[in-house]
Amino acid sequence: MTSAVRAEPPVAAEREYEFSARQELILTELARSVGRNSLTSFLIASLCFGLGAVVVSSNGAGALLASFPLALYISLAGFWSWKVQDQLKLITDSEGRDIEHLMQALQQLHRFYALKFWAAAAAAILLFALLLAPRAAGG
Repeated sequence: MTSAVRAEPPVAAEREYEFSARQELILTELARSVGRNSLTSFLIASLCFGLGAVVVSSNGAGALLASFPLALYISLAGFWSWKVQDQLKLITDSEGRDIEHLMQALQQLHRFYALKFWAAAAAAILLFALLLAPRAAGG
């Protein structure tokens, strides 16, 4: 009895793709905007950490607990925004690998929005718990 072996079709080499000059201009402008927003995020996160430290010195550690999660979230948002900007810049700086860099930028953008979703979900749960806590305590 002979067994038929199915041969896999040959994998076609990925075609190189290059965006037009106008498309690259749009991507360059987008990369600049994302970069500015990323730097703004880092600045705001630094202010949150700094203000939390100042308030801690006068009001105790509770203020740091309040500012730290916000500063961490803003820092992570800035980090992933920066990664998106890097990939967008690679699209315009490289030749023939535009689609690969675009897909990597989209992957980083997906991570950014996943972070936003889970942070908002956690904040909503925490807010809900804080609103119910006085009622549960009989207040």
